[in-house]
Amino acid sequence: MTETIGLLVSISSILVGIAAATTAYLAYRISADAHSLEEYRAVSDWKKDLRAWANSGIAALSDAIYLQSPDAELMDRANEERRCRCVISAIVDQGRLLLPNIPDSHWGIEKAPASRGFRHEALDYLVAAERVISGRLPSTGFPSRSHALDSLRKGFVSSVSQMIDPAGDNRTIAELIRRVHKDREADPTVGGLLPSQHDIPGGAEYVLEIAKARFQRSY
Repeated sequence: MTETIGLLVSISSILVGIAAATTAYLAYRISADAHSLEEYRAVSDWKKDLRAWANSGIAALSDAIYLQSPDAELMDRANEERRCRCVISAIVDQGRLLLPNIPDSHWGIEKAPASRGFRHEALDYLVAAERVISGRLPSTGFPSRSHALDSLRKGFVSSVSQMIDPAGDNRTIAELIRRVHKDREADPTVGGLLPSQHDIPGGAEYVLEIAKARFQRSY
């Protein structure tokens, strides 16, 4: 009898230990999942802020490019260029809050704290554009000032795109769509969200021809 009681006590102790370990493991997983979710949200929020900032920069650069049109009134162009320079300068400083300067113990130590060290490459494209508009940086080597600004805009977009990784985001979204909509599991491009391995986009002229044919059929 005593041996039976001892055995039951041992079994009970083992079961209690297993239950405690299971509870601890579940608590750990819940905590880890919550931490992972918090990290995911932090990254998502940062990407959202960076994308919104970059969109403002792209719009300002595009505005500056089209101000170089030869049919723009000279007086209006001068005023608008000053406005563009002001906007771009503000976007540069806003960008320092997302892409802070690279610290350096010697470079720019006499400047305000946020301006010490070296600017992030993405900000350099905006700074260069502002200086091209003002004439402080010559656009020699380009057919025109608008070509210089267009090249800087493309560099800016590419620099930010490498950080945001839109292609990676699209792959993640595609996987979520496939999980939610089972009828999309067999669609390799998820309705064109992902690039096709076989079909190469036809380009601007191709889609213009499609639009023209569609327009002609509707009339």
